Amino acid sequence: MAPHGRVVFTAAVQGVHQAARGGSPLGFRIVAILLTAIGISHALPARAQVSHPVFQKGFTFGGWSSEDYSRPEARSQIEELRAAGVEWLALTPRWVQAERSSQNIQPHPDLSPTDESLLEVIRMAQAQGLHVFLKPQVDVLGTGWRGEVSFSEDADWAKWFESYQAFISHYAALASKA
Repeated sequence: MAPHGRVVFTAAVQGVHQAARGGSPLGFRIVAILLTAIGISHALPARAQVSHPVFQKGFTFGGWSSEDYSRPEARSQIEELRAAGVEWLALTPRWVQAERSSQNIQPHPDLSPTDESLLEVIRMAQAQGLHVFLKPQVDVLGTGWRGEVSFSEDADWAKWFESYQAFISHYAALASKA
């Protein structure tokens, strides 16, 4: 199963890269959505695929500082979410790039959660019987937002995707520890 997931991930990254080089924001989004949907459907074992929609009861537990996930009240908040019927907890650790045209993505000392705090909140959620969905995201510190990241040269995209691969691989390795 793991090698198949890696193949889907690699194909998705390459497909998004190709769409981005074409300069079409709409094409970029469509390819990303389609590849994500295909990857998810192919990565699931046949017994996990269902013919009817299943309602997922989840909550995004965002962190906006380096220690948000390790605050003392995090445990009680997760307990309250579980008591309210939440089954999935989405965590959104983020790294940043300085501007929309920056090619370097990196953790921010004040805004990115520490690995230790992220592992701690994952374990708290799992102890409550929650499933955890890790959704790493990139934020732009300057003007604009992550949907406006753009480059005119293939070499710039290549540098950005190299940085993105290091970012997403970091969180994949972290998730495997939880």
